[in-house]
Amino acid sequence: MISLPGKQDFLNGQVFLAATMLNAIAADHEMSIAAGHIVSEHATEEQLREAEDHLDNTLSLLDLNSGKLGKKIIESRSVAGGIARAGREYDLVVIGAAKEPFLRKVLFGEIPEKVAHYSPSAVMVVKKYEGAVKSILKRIFG
Repeated sequence: MISLPGKQDFLNGQVFLAATMLNAIAADHEMSIAAGHIVSEHATEEQLREAEDHLDNTLSLLDLNSGKLGKKIIESRSVAGGIARAGREYDLVVIGAAKEPFLRKVLFGEIPEKVAHYSPSAVMVVKKYEGAVKSILKRIFG
């Protein structure tokens, strides 16, 4: 599971939805999960600490009894490139994105396409359904 940079509401966002889906899948399969967070190649110590905290919050949403949880801070020039490179180590890449204007690209644009194209692993993009009216208003007003 890859968690993207930015402020995120873990209890209401796509990260929570991705974790819920992974918990359901993990119940039937013996699997390990690693959460990843993309940071700039020139990330500061503070940014790395924030990424570590973000990963801890993401992993706290997972309910695996096996204890097979891991985390990975991915340093990359681009989000899509970092996810695709990190995805080579896993069977499935799950992208859970927050509700921020920047991340509209993740859900509707180039990032999922690039990750799916360049990653040898399967890619699942998780987006919470918000209803037709709210979705249209967000597209119009950002």
